[in-house]
This record gives sequence, C-alpha cells and structure tokens, in this order.
Amino acid sequence: MILDVAFPVPLRRTFYYSEPPGAAIQPGTRVLAPFGASRRVGVVVGRLEEKDADLTGFATLKTVEAALDPFPLLGPETMAFCRWMAARWDAPLGSAIGLFTVPGKDFPLPPPEDGGAGILPPPPPEGLDALADSLLDPAAPPGPALIAGLHSRERDAFYAHVLARASAGGQALLLLPDLALAASLIGRLRGLLPEGAITLWHSRLTPKQRREAWTGAWSGRARIVAGTRSALFLPFRNLSFALMDSEEDDLYKQEEQEPRFHTRDALLKLVELRGARAALAGLMPAVESRIKGGHHAAWRPGTLRLLERPALLSDPPPPRVELVNLNATPGVISEPMLAGLREAVAAGGKALLVVNRRGVSLREICAKCGWTKRCRRCEIPMATVPGPGGDGLQFLCKGCGIKDPFNGVCPACGGRLFRDKGVGTQKLAGAARRELPSVPVHVFDGDLVRASLNRTMDALEEFARPGPAILVSTRLALRGHDFPALALAGFADADYDLSPEDFRSSEEVFRMFVAAADCLDPAGPRRLIIQTRQPGHHAFERARQWDPAAFAADEEVSRRTFAYPPFVYLLRINFSSFDRRALDEALRDMDARLEEACGPGSQALGPVERPPAAGRKRLSAYFIVKMPPDSLAGPAGDKVRAMRLPAGVELGLEADPYTFR
Repeated sequence: MILDVAFPVPLRRTFYYSEPPGAAIQPGTRVLAPFGASRRVGVVVGRLEEKDADLTGFATLKTVEAALDPFPLLGPETMAFCRWMAARWDAPLGSAIGLFTVPGKDFPLPPPEDGGAGILPPPPPEGLDALADSLLDPAAPPGPALIAGLHSRERDAFYAHVLARASAGGQALLLLPDLALAASLIGRLRGLLPEGAITLWHSRLTPKQRREAWTGAWSGRARIVAGTRSALFLPFRNLSFALMDSEEDDLYKQEEQEPRFHTRDALLKLVELRGARAALAGLMPAVESRIKGGHHAAWRPGTLRLLERPALLSDPPPPRVELVNLNATPGVISEPMLAGLREAVAAGGKALLVVNRRGVSLREICAKCGWTKRCRRCEIPMATVPGPGGDGLQFLCKGCGIKDPFNGVCPACGGRLFRDKGVGTQKLAGAARRELPSVPVHVFDGDLVRASLNRTMDALEEFARPGPAILVSTRLALRGHDFPALALAGFADADYDLSPEDFRSSEEVFRMFVAAADCLDPAGPRRLIIQTRQPGHHAFERARQWDPAAFAADEEVSRRTFAYPPFVYLLRINFSSFDRRALDEALRDMDARLEEACGPGSQALGPVERPPAAGRKRLSAYFIVKMPPDSLAGPAGDKVRAMRLPAGVELGLEADPYTFR
C-alpha cells in the first residue's frame, strides 16, 4: 500500500510513501518519515493501491519509518474539517492539520472517561433563565445561536450556568479572544464553579500543563475547557457545546500564518461536523453575524438563531451622549470634555479616557522643513514616547520596537520647533494631569502590558480604589473590564479608527461606544463624550441618538448595496516586484483573467497600488475579488497560482482579509 502523508510545511501538496511491511496505518495516524535530508512527523491522509497512485517521476518511494500512534489520533470528522479549512482559506493541508498540535511524540494516552454526571450549575442571572434554556434545552430549535446584548456584569454568572449545564451531556468549550481577558474572566468563573471544573488552554502553558490539558480533552476527563482560539483544535472526545465569547473581536482572525482562518467560521463548521451545539455571544455582535441571524423564520445551514437578551426592569438607562466638534472646539481635551471630567471627579466618580493609539504622538514633524523620523530598519514613521525614567521623549518604532533618542533638533535643517501629529495615551494622560493636577491619572495600554503584567494589574487596582481617578487607555479597557463608580467615558480622537479603505471601520468605532457604555456605573450619570471632526458621520449620529439597532440596519444596507461580507467572500491577491515594467505587465494580464479564474459570480476590483515605504524599492499592488459567500478560496487560489507571471513578480493570496489599511 502507498500512504499519502501531509506535513506541517508551507507546501500545497502531500507526499507518497511506502507502507512498512506488515503495517496497516490508517488515515489520521501520525508517522515518522524521511523528509529531504531530515526526518519529520506527518499525518497520513490517505491509503492507495499502487495502481491508483500517480507515480510519474518517482524512481523509488521512501518508506515510512514508524507509526507514532496505535490508532488514528485525528478522526474522520477532524480530517474532513482540516480539508475544509485548507480549501476555505487557501492553505496547505499540512498547515491545517498542524493546528491539531500533539504535545510530544511519546506519551501514554489515558483511557476514555465518561466524566461522571457533569457539574452542578450555579443559578443564571435574574431574568436570563429562558435565554439559557433556548441554548441547551433538548426541545430548543437546532442550529448555532447568536446571543446579542449580554452585559458584562451578568456574563460571568450566565457563562458559568450554561457551561455547567452543558457538561452534563458531554464536554463544553469556552473560546476567548485574548489571553489577558481570559485570565480575568476565568478567574471569576472559577469562583462560581467547583474547584478543578475548568481546564485552561493557551500559548503560555508549560509543557506539562499542555500535556495534561490535551489528554484531558482526549480522554473526556476535562468537562469544561476554556482558552484562546487554539483551544478549538483540541481532540475532544465528546464535544457537546461550544460558547464563543465576544465573537465580534477581530483577534479571532488569524493573519500571522496559514491557514488565515476566522475562529467564528471554523467553530461553526466544526460543530456542524460533530453534531454539537454552539452559541456566539457578544454585547454588539459583528454585523456579518447579525445579518446571518436576523432574517430567518427557521434555522437553515449557514444561518444563526438570533437570541436577543430580554429587556429587564433592572436595566440601567441608556447613556447620555455628547458630540464635541473639534473643528469648532479644538484641543487634546476640549472644554466640554474637561467640564465633564471635572463634574465626574467632583462627585467622587471615575472617568475613562480612550484614545486608540499608544505613546505621546503619532509622529513629530519639523515645523521648518517637514522632516519626520523613520525607523532605520522598517522605514516607517516612528512615534514618540516618554524617555527612560519619564525624562523627555524618545522615538519608538511600533513595527519592530527599536528606540532612538530625541534631542529636539532636526537633523535635516537644524530646526528646533516640532509639531506633533496625533494624540497617544501618554500625551492624553499628560494633558489630564495638567488640567486636573489633584486627580490620580493612570495609563493602561499595550506598552504597559508588554512591559510588566504586575504593573498593569497595579494600575487597574489603583484606579478601582474608592475615590476620584482617571484612567487613560486604548480600547484594551473596553474588553470586559468592570470599573466601579465609572461616571464618564470620553473618546479623545474618535476619528482615528475610521478609514475609507476599511468597510468594517464604522462598525469598530460604534462598538467601542457600546462597550464603553457597558462599563459605566448603572447607578451613575452614565455620560459618553465623543470628540470628532466628523460629527455628521452616521456612526456618531447614531451614537448621539443611542440607537444601536438603527446603526446595524445602516451597516446592513451598506454591505448589501456595495457587496461586502457576508453577502460576498473576499480574496485579496497581492503582487510585488522591484521591476515597474514587469509589475505593470502582470497587473494588466491579471485584470482580464481573475474573474474567470475565481469562478462564476466573481468580481475583481483594482488594481490598488500601495505606496512604497521611504527608502524601499519594492513596488506592490493588489486586487480584491468578490466571490459568492459560500466560496472556497483554495480552488481559485490554485488557478491563480498556475497563471504565468513575468519574471521578478511575486504573488500572494489572502482569503477573507481583515486588514485594509
């Protein structure tokens, strides 16, 4: 017999090997095989008779050295799931299989366990018992559900109740977008569930912890597993229910390496193959999800059951939203914002100031000649941040982390007057300290998190102590944190995240407002102050009216009119070259052939040229192809890669891209 083996390498093909004499290695089994000049662990994806294999070009076949498992670790559903992922996101099959990481080659597999009777569920939050029943009751309609509007203050108790109930019928999975958020949420869940009820899975586990978690999922011993997106690829023996927290978070999209999957779509396919139930939960779900769940009398494949959180008498009133037009009232902290801060702290309350940019400013520009500092490695403009010990300023590259001193003198013209462009957390915090010198001002951003987790926790704990205080943060503070006595949330530069190139940017901005309102004290004045230079933008106008439903309807009309997800599936095709003539030739040729290659119903837009970075000679451009919504990118990618390109032109494909800036 011939074995078809996939390896976790960036090659879009599998490899034939002879089966060792007397062996009968089944698909889904890990094997050790010679690979080039080395040996690698791969997974058998098929068995063929010699007459059925195309051995053209093979003088002899290498033989698999050994099977590493007594039986397949990846079952038929898992193998089908990997093939679907490879096709959906145009990835090598070996890369998709490699997501199902096995912690080591040689360790004993524990016997299966039935897990007992499950975990005694704590009571659900008041008024949400019917919502829990609609997820788990055997008589509930089929299909995955979308839970909209669940508040952060009731989320912990609701999740604990639902996960414990689900564990009675099998294993339950809780997916979280971010490790920092996972730590705080899981800590609170552990206080609501029996000791040892939750098994963790994330990238910072020790090898021993990873092996224990993996074998717990494999054996069925782990009844509730909570983790980041990689937890989706654990070998659950009996997965009965999966719950995805904050399903709208863009951290669920993997863009660093292949396959560039979205966890939401992958989860829905996996539970479909395994016959499990699933629920996506979000305070304000993604527009794509809401559209899939909003217009169907009955569930059908590809849609969601929309479950709106019921309105309760105990719900807080909507926030009071004020728009500040920075064209008429300029300043890092405008007069209306400053008045709101003074009012909040004078009453003993707290305020949150949000700017989605770290550091002091986006860049320093010489007022005399226009010079701006660029990174010597990345060639991108460098931001300014406080110097060592808080003394002065220094340049920081947000791409690679290089720091350079800033002496206040322009090296191009000798000028000493600089204009700073943009507002960062440090600059905003400095302005708050100058205007309100008696009020403690704390900073919570990515720079602090990377520098020290202890300092991060200290800053949050100090802000939470009784008494007036101000927290300056990026949108990190809006990810599920509970701040007592928060009277005001202000946005210093709400326009920063709006982009005409990104059709999701309005949604991201409005979602920050909804998350900030959820952080406000239910018994407080509940004020949102938004500084903008575009007060007529529909995201700001709907925020002023506080009408999230109308905003979602606006977005749906826009997506349908201009054909954006979920009404289409996007494929970005990138071209780059040092040769302008060769790149132009490739773009002209592709412009006429892409729609045919991507199949019926496809529409190619572009090309769009990206300006080269200063000092860089490589030129680049891309096409966006809009395909029918259930398309698989893999077949289209194979046809595009088969096209002949001029010498010196490189091609790259991104299925379902999320970054457009």
